[in-house]
Amino acid sequence: MTDPVLPRHVKKVGNDFYYDPPHKAVVAGAVKRKRSKDYDAIVKHAAFYNEKYVEWIKVREETRRTYKEGRVTHLINSYLNSTDYCALTPGVKKQYRIVLHLWQHKRIGGVEFFNAKIDFITAPLVQRMYEQELKSGSRPLQTNQIISVHRSVWNWGIRHGFTTLNPFSHIKKISVAARKMMWQRSQVLSVLNAAFSKWEWRSAGIIFYCLYEWGQRVSDILNLKWSSVDLKNKTVTIQQSKKGVTVRLPISDGLANILQQQYKEHPCRTYVAPRHRSANKRDWVPYTIISIMYHYREICEVAGIPKELQLRDLRRTAITEVIENGGDLLTVMMMSGHQNATSVSPYFVHTLKGSTKAQQIREFPSSLINPNLLKETMNEKFTAIAAA
Repeated sequence: MTDPVLPRHVKKVGNDFYYDPPHKAVVAGAVKRKRSKDYDAIVKHAAFYNEKYVEWIKVREETRRTYKEGRVTHLINSYLNSTDYCALTPGVKKQYRIVLHLWQHKRIGGVEFFNAKIDFITAPLVQRMYEQELKSGSRPLQTNQIISVHRSVWNWGIRHGFTTLNPFSHIKKISVAARKMMWQRSQVLSVLNAAFSKWEWRSAGIIFYCLYEWGQRVSDILNLKWSSVDLKNKTVTIQQSKKGVTVRLPISDGLANILQQQYKEHPCRTYVAPRHRSANKRDWVPYTIISIMYHYREICEVAGIPKELQLRDLRRTAITEVIENGGDLLTVMMMSGHQNATSVSPYFVHTLKGSTKAQQIREFPSSLINPNLLKETMNEKFTAIAAA
């Protein structure tokens, strides 16, 4: 009988199989040794940790090259291959990668940012580049996001020995006022009526309806699949792309009727509200942020909706409506998917309904003094003034 093929770093010791990777990797915590009589168990263990070992080697090589050359590009690439980056949700990963490369060819101190040495990058240089970016017409919100993402990456670089200073931590940014646009219920109805007036806009209308009813982010509704929808029990399960949080929400009777009709009449059995078929005409593809905005502008023009209102404002509107009607912090978080109170607190705005409810809770009297006494006092006062 021939001996079984042993994976890398596995050897046979008597009747046992022993996974024995290099000692340096074990000490670093990248891999774990294992001894077992079960061949299948040791193969599974070796397959898992051999991938970890290859990743560890890659990071070490990148780190050595960074120590030797000390370029920003090596710091960025090391982070993009790190376990911290891999732990992010797919949506955040994509956003980080795009943001990190926006300044790739920007010149700082006479050299390209990515080709500059890490020790060369100082807070004054970054501050100057930040201000020049704003003067060139870049939006403050986007430029502030670039600073924030780089600050996170350079903090990672400090923890892993790439540098000892983070120049992005000392940048004075222009404060951007939080967006507070709210939809009126009549405006929502106008958009939905316009969207469902044409077949080619019906998927967009469903997206608008879902955004308003569930208070979720636009990207999560664009990619919603039928596998997440339970029409029988009228529930939907959404895994949010930003934080990876899963929320389970009810489906109203009105939306359930629309979704049932969509499922019966639309040929797509993957996405709930797709845009069109792919290039090969075989599969339906979901809306992107850009494509949904194209239809959104058309529909808003027909409905007479102000251009200032945006799709993302529907999430704020839904959450605020919950708060105005007495929803507490925990209730809001169960719907919105926020994981901490700090993220939800901006939604607890000062509203008339909220302040009225507060006064009702206090049992505040409609009047504290006798109206007749006030009338007599005022009459006496005016009589005295007239006589003088």
